[in-house]
Amino acid sequence: MDNGETPLGAPPPGAPTVQEEAPGRGYVSFVHLMGRALLGYADPAKRTARLTRALDRARADRQRLTAVLAREEAVDPHGGSSRERMERKLTSLQKRCEQLDESVRRTAFKREIYFAGLEVTPDEVHYAAIGVLVLSFVALAATLVALTFLSQGVVSPFLLVIGLLTFVLPISFYLFVYNYPGLLAKRLRIQTLGRAPEAVHYMAMSLRLNRSLPRAVRFASENVEGNLGAALKKVQWDVMSRKHPSLEESFLHFADEWGNWNEDFMRSMYALRLSTHEKTDEGLTRNLEKAQDIVLSGTRRKIEEFSASLSGPTTVFFALGVLLPLVIGAMLPMVFLSNLANVGNLGAGPSATPGGTATTPPATSAANATSSLVTVIGFVLAMDVGFPLVALLYSMQILSKRPGTVTPPRPPESGVKRPSLAEAILLGLVAGGAVGASALPAYLGWLGSPGTLAWPVFILLGISVGISIGIQLRTRALAKRGNALQRLENEFPDTLFQLASRMGEGMRFERAVERTSAGMRGTESAQFFDRVLHFSRVSGGTPEQALFGSARGPGLLARYPSRQMRVSLRALLEAASKGPQAVTDTVIPMAQHLKELRNTDAAIRTSLRGTVQMMKGSAFFFAPIVMGMTGALYLLLSGVLASGALAVPPALFFAVMGVYLLEMVFIIGQFSIGIETGGDRLRYWTLVGQFLWVALLVYVVGALLGVLFLGGGATG
Repeated sequence: MDNGETPLGAPPPGAPTVQEEAPGRGYVSFVHLMGRALLGYADPAKRTARLTRALDRARADRQRLTAVLAREEAVDPHGGSSRERMERKLTSLQKRCEQLDESVRRTAFKREIYFAGLEVTPDEVHYAAIGVLVLSFVALAATLVALTFLSQGVVSPFLLVIGLLTFVLPISFYLFVYNYPGLLAKRLRIQTLGRAPEAVHYMAMSLRLNRSLPRAVRFASENVEGNLGAALKKVQWDVMSRKHPSLEESFLHFADEWGNWNEDFMRSMYALRLSTHEKTDEGLTRNLEKAQDIVLSGTRRKIEEFSASLSGPTTVFFALGVLLPLVIGAMLPMVFLSNLANVGNLGAGPSATPGGTATTPPATSAANATSSLVTVIGFVLAMDVGFPLVALLYSMQILSKRPGTVTPPRPPESGVKRPSLAEAILLGLVAGGAVGASALPAYLGWLGSPGTLAWPVFILLGISVGISIGIQLRTRALAKRGNALQRLENEFPDTLFQLASRMGEGMRFERAVERTSAGMRGTESAQFFDRVLHFSRVSGGTPEQALFGSARGPGLLARYPSRQMRVSLRALLEAASKGPQAVTDTVIPMAQHLKELRNTDAAIRTSLRGTVQMMKGSAFFFAPIVMGMTGALYLLLSGVLASGALAVPPALFFAVMGVYLLEMVFIIGQFSIGIETGGDRLRYWTLVGQFLWVALLVYVVGALLGVLFLGGGATG
């Protein structure tokens, strides 16, 4: 296989290859736009020169202080308080030199950018962060000045919040843009944690068939996705570019580099390398099993630590994203009612003229109007921007710590009968428009006074129905194929074990497939193997051609783009060419290891199932009911008070709460799917399509029930 033939597990021509989407593409585009624009006005060379001069001064001070300490130690070996102060100062100077050296060289920063796969330079990131800081501060400061001018000196809590955000948000944006490469690199390392057992498994499988480290590295690099696969390719490239004299040295350098943050993976790499020097098959097998056990137990331990540490952050996320907005939303009617006395609605009231007509002083009316405007802006920003943004960022921070385990299969879109994107959008608009049209009779009063005040809920319900229908039209058939592929992959370790056991007894591949299919009747695996047998008998080709295709056309695996199945079946056929004993020694341990990987992935899902169900129930049922009841209470309040007494009109109140619910369905859906699968995009959109309209329907029903029980339709 090392002489130009197709490597073990390499995808055949025409086979579908599913590549992971590179994260951070939007960030790279933004940094290029902002950073390069500002680089035209800045001079990075001057900054580097200034930092270099500061570094030279710090080094000179450190050298002088070191010399002074050496002289004092020679005179008085025991020292004193002055010596301790100088030693502390020397330590501080040493840290200062290290910080300045990193600022000049940016070695660690460049390493993070490289690992994250971002095609940006440190200077572009630096000036893009400064640009975000300046622009966001100017925009927020202008908003604060305008609202302060309009309020005519009336200070409200919402105005104070905007003032605080003027200083907090720009700094937060700066830190996010500047530290994003490091955050992304950290997330990719954690996700790669789950790929480590997969890489070790592929290398061990290759070494069982052929005791060649270069071949094992090439095999793993061609079948492991993400940064780990790219790093394994770099092991080979460093040898070809003469960076390392041999692949073994390049491989050890790779193990040491990745061992800085995953010691178990490094130990596994050393065990794999040691296995190639064993003289006996028993020694080879012992080291390969040791390598697999080390990395699998380490991964399982880290996953258990993640599961145990998730309770606190999830509680905080639930409080910030769901409970706190619900509490604030439920309290707002009472808060607005208590504030009416402060703005003259329930206090002294309007003054009476000699003719008996009540009048309101112009200054008071202007102050009330401005205070109401500030309240409305603050309410909208808090409920539809602030809380969802905090919940989204915090959920992303939690998910960034989830180790990646088994990669969810991605079904091919070819051959799936579904409406085009334009057709799905059109049908969604029609369905959503039909439902949302009920807002017109509600607004005109045909549904009673509550409908007149709460008509935006029907528009939001129409929007949710339209989006849900559009998503389901695009994802339903694809999700069905994806679920079948997922079931096939879940069954595959047991299927492979049965197949290898029969072939290890001396059965031919076709006979073993037939017996395995008969023994697993009614499963996805049985259907797959029935197709393999039919394809082979009809075409008259070999089993390998039936699976992997030939020059005449693609094989069956073109319809099942599972990397795990492709690699394992190719290894099975290659082992079979060397005899039944090779199948027993190679493929059966491989099937057992695949089962361990599945069990590890199932363990994290089981441990987090309660958390996920709680979040889904809150987003899709509990929160919509509470928000609907809150809206009904607000309707009751608007019916008791005079028109215009409340700062936020009831229609706007219902609209803001409904938009918040729409946003939380997307955010909590992302969180729950991220926890369960590590980020299966197809399952995420399927979940959103199924429950978005449900959440808004529960919101409408909650509002109607609240009107019924609270009497919110009594308007003045």
